Amino acid sequence: MIPVIGPSWLRISDKYGQRRLDKEDDWVRNEILYALTEKLKIIPLLLAETKLPKKEALPACLERLAYQQAFELRNDRWENDLSLVLSRLEEFGMRRSGSRTLRYPTPRVTLKDLSQEELRVALESLPGWAAAISAFPVKSRSRQLN
Repeated sequence: MIPVIGPSWLRISDKYGQRRLDKEDDWVRNEILYALTEKLKIIPLLLAETKLPKKEALPACLERLAYQQAFELRNDRWENDLSLVLSRLEEFGMRRSGSRTLRYPTPRVTLKDLSQEELRVALESLPGWAAAISAFPVKSRSRQLN
């Protein structure tokens, strides 16, 4: 099983604001629970610099997901990361069909830093929020991904 986990995965909620992973009838929760219960191979796939959720952030029945070996798919190492996932699947007994030379799709999402103007406009729409200057150096994501 390959659960694909992005930045908002833990926060996805229903139309009433209830987090879907907490609902016993949520199919994503139930698929992961089935894989954990049946001790199936699980490879969490992490997108856009998302970290594997800590057990405290998950419903009790899914806490073991936090201990699975996850793989990242990063924009700047897309082909390498996909190759690692495919190699892991081969370790599980799966095999590639056809040619071994594959062309991987290019990611459609490119993350970039907000400009000062974009930040100003965004902050105007968020009452009570303000920009803060950090004493710690921060690497620019847009430079990392290009």
